[in-house]
Amino acid sequence: MLFRLTILSCAPSFCRSLISGTDRLRAEFNNKKNRRSAATAQMPQNPNARISTLLYKPLPSTGTQNEFTRLIACELDVGSAQLQCRLDPVSLADATSRGYYALSYVWGDAADTEIIRVNGHEFHATKNLVLALRQLVATQNYASRAIWVDAICINQADVSERSAQVKIMDQIYKNAAEVLCWLGDEDDSSAVAMRLITALSQDLHESPEMTSDTEPLGFTPLKDPFYLDNIRQLPQESILSLSLFSQRPYWTRIWTLQEMVLAGRCKLICGDRSCYLQHIEDLVDWVHRAPVKDIILAGEAPTGVPAEVWGFVTWIYRNSQISLPVMEVWGMRRTLVLRHHSPDQMTLNFLSFSRTRKATDIRDKLYGLSGICDIGVEIDYSIDPGVLFTRFAAQLFLKSSDIVYLLKNAGVSHASAIPDLPTWVPDWVHHGHTAQGLFEANTNSPPLARVVDVKDSQLRVSGVHLDTIQEVLAVYPITNHEDELQDVARITKFLFKHSARAILEDILPNPPSKYPYRSGVSMLQAILTLFLTDVDLRTRKRLSFSHPEPLPPIIRCLLSAVPSTAPMAKLWNGDNSPISDAASSLAWVLNSERTEVISAQEIIQDARTCYDDQVFADFMRYSPFSMTTRPFRASTGYIGSASAMVKPGDVVCVLGSCSMPVILRDVGGRYEFVSVGHVVGALYGEAWERNSDKGILDIQEFTLV
Repeated sequence: MLFRLTILSCAPSFCRSLISGTDRLRAEFNNKKNRRSAATAQMPQNPNARISTLLYKPLPSTGTQNEFTRLIACELDVGSAQLQCRLDPVSLADATSRGYYALSYVWGDAADTEIIRVNGHEFHATKNLVLALRQLVATQNYASRAIWVDAICINQADVSERSAQVKIMDQIYKNAAEVLCWLGDEDDSSAVAMRLITALSQDLHESPEMTSDTEPLGFTPLKDPFYLDNIRQLPQESILSLSLFSQRPYWTRIWTLQEMVLAGRCKLICGDRSCYLQHIEDLVDWVHRAPVKDIILAGEAPTGVPAEVWGFVTWIYRNSQISLPVMEVWGMRRTLVLRHHSPDQMTLNFLSFSRTRKATDIRDKLYGLSGICDIGVEIDYSIDPGVLFTRFAAQLFLKSSDIVYLLKNAGVSHASAIPDLPTWVPDWVHHGHTAQGLFEANTNSPPLARVVDVKDSQLRVSGVHLDTIQEVLAVYPITNHEDELQDVARITKFLFKHSARAILEDILPNPPSKYPYRSGVSMLQAILTLFLTDVDLRTRKRLSFSHPEPLPPIIRCLLSAVPSTAPMAKLWNGDNSPISDAASSLAWVLNSERTEVISAQEIIQDARTCYDDQVFADFMRYSPFSMTTRPFRASTGYIGSASAMVKPGDVVCVLGSCSMPVILRDVGGRYEFVSVGHVVGALYGEAWERNSDKGILDIQEFTLV
């Protein structure tokens, strides 16, 4: 039967509030006091509060793009060496016409401060900020220049001013002559790394032979001893994964991400050395040019270029393929320029990029992206965080054509930092285990089943009650590779509901049709679907299990569970057949059309051959499950995987608005959202097809408990 589900928070404070529309939500929550003070609970005490009325006068509000802010100019006192700053209000238009700089930095420990003077007043600035300003004045030639620094230019004791200034931060960083990114003090490799990046970028601009589209490429500059000498001073060839560009606190904060993305000209400063973000972008773009990329992938250094130098270039390409912080910035800057995605999709993408970034105030997980994407909610630091995140989620759910991405960032398994957050509301800190766009569980769902509604802090969606979870495999500690192998063995036995010996000697050798799964495929194929997704990640097309890769590690794990079996132990050290023959034999084991019985010993021997071969060395050797993802069996025979928080009695549903099945939990009249689920036989619209066969779908609306 098709019915309507209601997912809600277990928190009574939210259950009484209405969020069917933004205005209703704002009126309801702003007319009552929350049991926490949102403005003070999230932020440390401001040590400059006592001088705020002396130092800051209210900024004029024009109600236009030409709002007012403040700028500082700093010098070092000759006698005391103390930083002396002059703070003045200025309109954005005047500041832009005169030219100013914007500092991007990490505050550091708010309790660890040093006194500087601002307009003659003692001002407590964090030590990292003081270090940054000293370097700018002493070694970077920014003495007496106009600089925007949030900790000083915004009255941090005034919540309304803070909210107003955050609203124009995109203009502040976009219009700055340069955004000065303070990465921290220098280390053993920072100076040489910045020197290499600057030099190579300069050579790209000055040497047409390295960037030509019409003439054969040349790499004469790379033959200069300068490169080999400097590369040998690096602790590693992979320059973009150095701590300078990946592990420093600067790369962990939400605000620094937005500030770099917004910058027109972005200067990276470390100690007394610097380079420009544009230099790194030049190098990444260059290694992705077809001729250069082809040479890199060929694996041979160009004639005359030292292998170590070309290894350095190759690592720039390799680093660009992984999610390093500096590459995330590069990707987001390109996304803003190209704008290939809808505004809502860009918002979701940026939230995904930034989910590991930290914020002192949890509201900044959203506000910190407001300058580069449309968050759809007003910036207001007087709003309770739970209200803010619920309001933000509500407008996304109402506009989304597929709510799977939103749900996979939510659920009872996520111990949110926001008290009383509804279980369906993402906090954008935790991240689910499922990729978006791989499955089509809602294919063929009727239009009425795709309706999404938000009311009373409840998310209302329609769906099919598919099954009820009966068993969940317990979580076992995994600390090493052998634990991983044992976990795969446990999972295999749990899903087959047979012993290791039975699987090896009976289930695998017999025709797959002898052990069918409820969706029509063999039980073996159903289980392998959980171990190895049956969707090509690049083409998004379904794969057939005619390849042997999943079987060797599974058989190896089963063998490790029954080491005393004599015939198997003997085969363990037996003669191996050629890899191609072994792979073909294992592929035939998986073939759904196979009718003959295959020798168990042959399967084991072929698996051992493939498992030890380099081709299979890194493929599926580790459990696809983890401490946060576990397999389950449902009452009518479905198998699947979901958050480790699922438990017997949870309901498996397929929603018309979600491309993956979901797991819900009865909480006395309504449902908590637990997790999205990978349910074999319900990933491609099968649930709707089966229910359609029973006649006209009776779509009903329920608030389930």
